[in-house]
Amino acid sequence: MAENLIAAVLGKAAEEALETAVQAYLQKKISREDFQTALLLVIVKMMGDMNRKLDDTNKKLDDVDRKLDNIGKDLAEVKQILAALNENVAQTYEELAKLMANLMRRSVRI
Repeated sequence: MAENLIAAVLGKAAEEALETAVQAYLQKKISREDFQTALLLVIVKMMGDMNRKLDDTNKKLDDVDRKLDNIGKDLAEVKQILAALNENVAQTYEELAKLMANLMRRSVRI
């Protein structure tokens, strides 16, 4: 019976495996030692499930981190473009000021 319980524990979700082990023990189908073995298997199974979930979460966090890095790089490029545009606007204003000054001088001569 213990081998069947172990196989059942390994083939089920942790919560279901725990319930199976408890029921078997309460119905006196397995010994205390086999019950403890089943509990250890359930704990190991739960730890494995948690490790898989943590691995999945870490992969998602790594993906988010890469995306944030890309956003940071994009923002740096946008800042450079804006700086260049500001420079162009400043030069345009200077040229307009020179044109206005030339127009004013010429209009005074006329």
